[in-house]
Amino acid sequence: MPPNSTPYTLKQRHILFGSREFTLQSAKLLRVRERSLFRRSETVIPLVLLQTPPSQASSFAIKWLFNGLFSLVLGLLLFFWGMHSSFHWVYVPAVILVGTAGVMLYRFFLYTTHLTIFHHSHTHANFLYLWRNKPNQAAFEQFLKVLIKHIEAQHTTNP
Repeated sequence: MPPNSTPYTLKQRHILFGSREFTLQSAKLLRVRERSLFRRSETVIPLVLLQTPPSQASSFAIKWLFNGLFSLVLGLLLFFWGMHSSFHWVYVPAVILVGTAGVMLYRFFLYTTHLTIFHHSHTHANFLYLWRNKPNQAAFEQFLKVLIKHIEAQHTTNP
């Protein structure tokens, strides 16, 4: 990126996790601004700290899936028991359990994300997370190519 050019920016939003803005301020620095309901932060990361190539991962909130499926099965069993017996009061907990299962399964799909992870160049720990499909795949891929190019340039100039 030439010195007089405008910074390259990627803005990402997620309904539960808030919004993030990644800005390549120069060929050496990445600014990360995060905003959520109760938190605002800004971090400047030297690109020399990031390792290429990034890894691809998916994060699944398995606890929401298993609890949702368990509540759904239990609610349906109570519902069928109520249909085949004279205990009609079991419809109340059946409806509550099925409703709870619906909320848990909905949360599972909201918390499931597809991530691109940059690792720290010295510790190899997960360091920077980007959502692959935010704002869209094309914008993300374009930003990722530029970011990787700048990171690799930093590693060749600072061995």
